[in-house]
Amino acid sequence: MTAKKTEGFVLEAEHLEELLRSAVKEELGVGASGRALLIRWGEGDAVLKLAHSEILENSTYSDDVLLRLSLRLCVTVQEVHDRGYIHNDLMDDNVLVDEATGRVSIIDFGNACRPGQDVGYSASSNVNLAPEILGGGPSTAASDVFSVGFLLGQILDEMDQPSRTLGRLAREMQSSDPRWRPALPAVIQRLDSC
Repeated sequence: MTAKKTEGFVLEAEHLEELLRSAVKEELGVGASGRALLIRWGEGDAVLKLAHSEILENSTYSDDVLLRLSLRLCVTVQEVHDRGYIHNDLMDDNVLVDEATGRVSIIDFGNACRPGQDVGYSASSNVNLAPEILGGGPSTAASDVFSVGFLLGQILDEMDQPSRTLGRLAREMQSSDPRWRPALPAVIQRLDSC
């Protein structure tokens, strides 16, 4: 996997409608601020993100479904780590949920790198990113764990009866010291027992 420079662009309404009618190959999933579609673009494929209101804020997911989505999110991020990459940009915009199957997908690997590399963040107000990578430190599985903990906290906020286990995990995962954050396999095991 190599990071490629991409260009963002805005489609006029009539061009977007034509693209949606003729070029959509597959819906990849629904995220917090939109849905992602795989489309035919020129000689290849591209991902098109369509914005909408935040899915969690308007969700009708039960607490049980939110717990299962939390587990699936952790498993999906662990799969990225198992392939030898750190995502470095885990936030609600980059997590998609297929509402029909419950499959969780991660998108936007533009800041992904191998463990130990510096992603190049400077001081920022991104509360979802680990302090060590915002300070210019190397990317590690623990830095992604911090971001997943932030996402779990957002999921927790949407529960009717918040899970104590999920709350405890979210806090532990967002420890300012990466050595105190639990590893994803341990998080997965704890969520699986809920």
